[in-house]
Parts: sequence; structure tokens; C-alpha cells
Amino acid sequence: MINLKKCLTLFFVIVFILMLVAGCGADEVVEEQTDEVADDIDVEDFPHKMINFILGANPGSTPDFLSRGLAIRLQDINDVPVIVTNLVGANHMIACEEIRKADPDGHSLWITIAQTFAQHVFVGNIEEEELFDIEIFGILIYDPSAIIVANDSPIKDFGDLVEKDLVRFGDGGNQSGGVPPTVMLLNALGIDFKFTPGYTSAEMFTAVLAGEQELLNRSPGFLYRQGMENDFRVIAVYSKERHPLYPDVPTLFELAEEYGFEWEDNSMYHNAYFIAAPPGTPEAIVEKLQKDIKYIMTEDEEFINWATENYVIGDMYPEMIDKEVAISMVKQFINDYAKIADTVAGQLE
Repeated sequence: MINLKKCLTLFFVIVFILMLVAGCGADEVVEEQTDEVADDIDVEDFPHKMINFILGANPGSTPDFLSRGLAIRLQDINDVPVIVTNLVGANHMIACEEIRKADPDGHSLWITIAQTFAQHVFVGNIEEEELFDIEIFGILIYDPSAIIVANDSPIKDFGDLVEKDLVRFGDGGNQSGGVPPTVMLLNALGIDFKFTPGYTSAEMFTAVLAGEQELLNRSPGFLYRQGMENDFRVIAVYSKERHPLYPDVPTLFELAEEYGFEWEDNSMYHNAYFIAAPPGTPEAIVEKLQKDIKYIMTEDEEFINWATENYVIGDMYPEMIDKEVAISMVKQFINDYAKIADTVAGQLE
């Protein structure tokens, strides 16, 4: 007589084993499919269709602003449409996953923030190997962070900040680029803080203007790019030299000496926006993209005028549109965040 219970048990064991085998081979299938797509690409015909900048940032943010400036010029140079798609969520991870699965043909590009992904790697949201499987091929902007307050804030200068016992500030999330430099500065000054996540960039500035939050951390040039230089005031810059837009504002190294607190440089106190293509994108296509972007930065008069008028030109370095340079810099961010991660994460808990 057939034992039905034993037969069913054996059936489910066999099904489970087959599922495991299929799962183990899934990554290999994806890699094979990616290789097949790459093999089918005619690099001489690139680009032959619409190029899409995939961003995890909101409209109006620096990655969005920069993408739209580049898009117009890439479109004219290559005679193909170039669009920007904002896939906002999970602190840029949704856009990251989208670029990881995009066809490796150079028609999908990703601009994001090195500070944010240094933190994502540390907390395990993405493995370092997975991040560097993506074809990171250049740093578009590199500039220091700055402490920014509203013009009518009671915090008129750095001395007023030092006197505070508690400070309120917010940002997009715990892995937002402006969070580590702010936390480390307040920690160095012995100031307690209340951090509120969940803001878009626009909401964060509005919250500071309304007095809901007391300060924020962004690039000094961001205020000028957004036409907000008369609404906000920079009280300190995270660099060794003063910023050309704010020559009267001291650096934190100057302030550390004046106010007697310890301060060390860290790449996480700078804003670095890198550009990348999907994993497996042919080297010839990456080189074509690098060539186009370098040309736009250095020789395209229309873009140079746009970048100058929007206070971007001083933060762009054509020599950073280089794969080795870009990867080295992103790795430096990852290593530097590890040095301060316990302090930052501990203070945010």
C-alpha cells in the first residue's frame, strides 16, 4: 500500500531542491544575458536612441540640475533625445537598482552622491563589489559642504552656534550626504541635536526658513544655483581654504583654532557627484561618453556659459572624468566613512 504522507514529503523535498538549484543559477543566467546584450551592441552606432539619466534625487537637487544641463548639450552633440528620470526613494537606492539592471549599452546613465553610497555600503544596503560592478567613470562635481542658516536666524555666526545646547536639523534620511558632516561638527562642539529625516531638498530649506529646523548642510554654490543666496547665510565651510563665493566666511580649520575644538579633514565633508553606466557597458562606449563630457566641460561654449552663470564651473574638474580617478575617490569616501561611522550612527540612534 502506498504511503501518501511519505510520497508528499518526498515530492516537496524534490521541489525544494529544484528551486535551490534554479536559484543558484539565476545570477549566472543574468550575467550570461548581460554578456549577450553587450556582445550584440554596435559601439560604432552609439548612441542610436534616447539617453536616459536615471536619478535618485528630487527635481531641483544638484544631480537633477547638473543632469539637465548636460542633457541639453549631449542631445545636441549626438542628435538623440536625452531625458532625466527621477526615481526618488530609499536614499538613491531605487535608482541604483534600476541602473544595475539596465541594458549595458550606454543609453542609461546614473548620477548620484558618493557620500550617500559610502554609507549604503557600510550599513549593507549594497555590497562594495556590487557598487563597483557599476561602470563608474567620472566625478562631475567636487565641492565642500557648508553650514547654512536662515538670514533671520538667531544664529548669526559660528559663535552663536557654539553657544547652543541643542540644535534641530533635518535631511532626506540617515544616509543623506549632509548628515555625517553636521553630526561630526555638532559632536566636536559638544552640542546635542534633534535630527528629523524625510525632507526633500526644497522642504528642508523651507523648514529652515520657517524656523522648524535651525540649520542645514549643503554646498555653498547650491544657494546661488537656486537663487536663495539672499534668504540664507553660510556660517562655516568644510574646507581648508575659504570658498570663492564666500571669501569672508571662515573654514572649520580656522574656527577650530579660534574656538579650541579638534577638527580633522575627511572626504565625507565634501560633495562628490559621480556618473556611471550599467554593469558590463563596453569600454568603447564609456570612453565615448567620457570624451563627450570632457568636451562639454572644456570646449562647449554654451555649457560653459550655463555653468558659469549657475555657479557650477568652479566645482567641475575635467581631469576627474576618469575611471580610475573616480573609483579611487569613491573608495576613499567608503574608507573615510568607516572612520566616523560609529560616531554618526550612534548619535542618530
